[in-house]
Amino acid sequence: MFDRISRCALFFFFLFITGRAFAQQPAFKNFGVKDGLPSSEVYSAMQDSKGYMWFCTDNGISRYDGYAFKNFSLENGLPDNTVFGSYEDRRGRIWFRTLSGRLFYFNNDTIYQLPSNNQAATLMHNAILTSIYVDEGDTVWCGLTSSKGYFKIAPPYLNQDFTYHFLDHNSAYIFNIDKEGFVWGTVVDYPSGPPAVIGKSIIMRYSKNGRTDSLTAPRKIMTNSTIHAMPDGKYFVTSENEISVTGPGAFVSRKTNVNPLSSFIDSHNRIWAGLHKKGVFCYPAGDLNKNESAHYLDGLSVSSTTCDKEGAYWFTTLENGVYYMSSGDLLYYDTRDGFLANKVLTVFPRDSSSVWAGTADGSIEIVERNKLIHFKEPAGPAAENAIYRLQEGPGKTLLVGAVTSYI
Repeated sequence: MFDRISRCALFFFFLFITGRAFAQQPAFKNFGVKDGLPSSEVYSAMQDSKGYMWFCTDNGISRYDGYAFKNFSLENGLPDNTVFGSYEDRRGRIWFRTLSGRLFYFNNDTIYQLPSNNQAATLMHNAILTSIYVDEGDTVWCGLTSSKGYFKIAPPYLNQDFTYHFLDHNSAYIFNIDKEGFVWGTVVDYPSGPPAVIGKSIIMRYSKNGRTDSLTAPRKIMTNSTIHAMPDGKYFVTSENEISVTGPGAFVSRKTNVNPLSSFIDSHNRIWAGLHKKGVFCYPAGDLNKNESAHYLDGLSVSSTTCDKEGAYWFTTLENGVYYMSSGDLLYYDTRDGFLANKVLTVFPRDSSSVWAGTADGSIEIVERNKLIHFKEPAGPAAENAIYRLQEGPGKTLLVGAVTSYI
């Protein structure tokens, strides 16, 4: 579908860095109002089962087919132009949640508003819809911020089909309903003693049959926190100024200094955290103990990250539209991985399984089948020659270009 955007199956990036800050970035393609988006303030992105990309903005929604954007607003039947998120149900309907709490869905090129929308908007008060889930009976489940419950709307979505469900904990509030229909919230476990004693937050998962599971919570859960299940049975949670991985007998957290705006776990189990005015950070294999493997779009507020069916990554921002990256399978090598030098002047893919890099201090670094090999002249004048060129010569020989000589 996205054949207009050039891409490769694998990239090898040798980055010249200072400390932990990467000096180079992948090649991004930016989409904004000039390209057809209805707004530069974009809240989320999703690819549907037909391959279309959907973007939710403060000026309606937009559908991208790989060539052009088609926009929908109040004039096309939306109940609210400020749309925060989307969800595709098992029937292929695309549901959208709005700032006012009104819901609508897109089906067969037609927009349908729910008859109970006004009642939902009245219930919202100062709350915001955080998530949507549609079960096998087509009942819509909605999570709310700052709420002690959630509401459900059964077909045909009339006022009498609207029900509100309180949790059985006075201090509980909902912050997420996941794609499996589990309701996530927090409760405060107050120890025995005077009322002034501060309790401990616990994340609770409420299943459809009433059972609950509990997890260790970060220090302070926000009403817009999110939680993602990880393949190893743990969970990734965002909270105030913090991201964490929690599970049975495990809790690892990392300070972010600002509240996370978004979170995503890709097919490689990598954690992506979007921050306000700080871009997006990626942590390898869900391990928050390691330094980030990538930091992109610094200075922008990344409101969502998603990966399409072709392995490309999409980042939505609150300031400058959408950014597209053709692959997340980027390999980074620097002195932390054993490189003798960080300043790389030339890169040469010698064959299908090895990449050679020439550095400013005269060393050649070879990445071959996940191995790192070093070559450096013995100490002497030649060792000071920066290598600015590598190419193949006659008989598969390697020609090395240095500052003072060409071998």
